[in-house]
Amino acid sequence: AVVDRSRFDSVDDWQSTYGFPLHIKRVFKGNNWQHLTDDELAFAQSGGILFYTIPISHPQTFADYIGTEGEWRIQQFADVIKPLAPAKVLVTIRYEPELWVDESKPDKYLGTPAEYRQLWQSLQDGFASAGVTNAVWAMDYSSEAAKTDKHPLLAALWPGDGKIDWLFWNLFEFGSDKKRTFTDMFETAYDAFEANSGVAQQYGNETNTADYTTAKFWGLGAWGADVKSGTEEERAAFIQESAEALGSGKYTRFKAQVYFDTYDANSNTGSIIRDG
Repeated sequence: AVVDRSRFDSVDDWQSTYGFPLHIKRVFKGNNWQHLTDDELAFAQSGGILFYTIPISHPQTFADYIGTEGEWRIQQFADVIKPLAPAKVLVTIRYEPELWVDESKPDKYLGTPAEYRQLWQSLQDGFASAGVTNAVWAMDYSSEAAKTDKHPLLAALWPGDGKIDWLFWNLFEFGSDKKRTFTDMFETAYDAFEANSGVAQQYGNETNTADYTTAKFWGLGAWGADVKSGTEEERAAFIQESAEALGSGKYTRFKAQVYFDTYDANSNTGSIIRDG
């Protein structure tokens, strides 16, 4: 889960509230705020799995992490992950990258798909140079994965076969997806990743081939029943359906999910789990 720090003081607080152990805790870190909190460190040291997520947004761009310009940035993250060994740590950079490569939206444009692939190469090369051996590489696409026409772009962003350990995508009911069921959204993405693995896809002037089956495991990197997606009864039904679908044994590559358990009262956004 993503543990909402405005509602929970610690992992223990989250666990006691829900009555279940937390297996994966997703955290978001950037340059000069890359360090783990004491609670996050204790979680990893006690056997919990950290999902260390590096967001990039303006004024930074993908280019700021590539080559000599990006060495110090990547070193900061390596210095956090390496001392956690032998604990393994899931690591991803600029999740939902397909939302950040559209030149027609300058407020969210960080670079090209080719630069994003270079970004991943720089990250992995930097960790290798720093002697990091406990990073588990995770690719995290957005809910766009549940739209088959978006998959040529997803292939263009793929860091490379054999370079990713976990394929994640996110799942939220935004826009036209409010009318879709959990199973429809999840299965559309799952089936598309399987069907398109190893298949050449055209995006712009590039032809890209991504074999997602080279990722050992698949999962949902962030998902939830958004508070604006419907009534509380409809949200509860969405979550109940997810339990039935994911527990069916039908999706054999699927191994983990991270619920986005957050709420912002000012904007009334989030996927908070409420009593009842």
